[in-house]
Amino acid sequence: DATYSWSWSSAGGFTGSNVNWMLIFGAKWTLLQGGYRIAEYQSRKSQIRMAEINAEKIVHQLKQEVETNYIKMRQHQRDVDMAEQKAELAENNYQLISKQFDAGIISSLEVSNASSELASSKLIRVYKRLLYDLSVLTLEKSAGEYNSLALSE
Repeated sequence: DATYSWSWSSAGGFTGSNVNWMLIFGAKWTLLQGGYRIAEYQSRKSQIRMAEINAEKIVHQLKQEVETNYIKMRQHQRDVDMAEQKAELAENNYQLISKQFDAGIISSLEVSNASSELASSKLIRVYKRLLYDLSVLTLEKSAGEYNSLALSE
């Protein structure tokens, strides 16, 4: 970039010359061309990577939650099986004790104890079944298969 200026004046001024001229040379260049765009690009790239890492973290957490809930559901299923076996044994025990009482071999106190044990085992069986059902619902919810609208229909 170059600029030239020339002028003439009737007054001589300090130099005694009526002619005044000036020549200017200039140059422009950008030292950091696109620096802001590069920084913005790097920032966006970093934000995308952070979002990907967060998504992977969430997926990992969801998988762990499903695994944990599956293990709990299996444990509750085993508890239900054991409670049903205990209730069945208590029922058999109560029937045997009732027959012995009818035969006059044992007292009514033992019949009362067997009856109490039978009622207790049935309550435990119901409780364990409820825990199992709750763990199935929790597993379905964590796996994304739970539909709360289906219960209201």
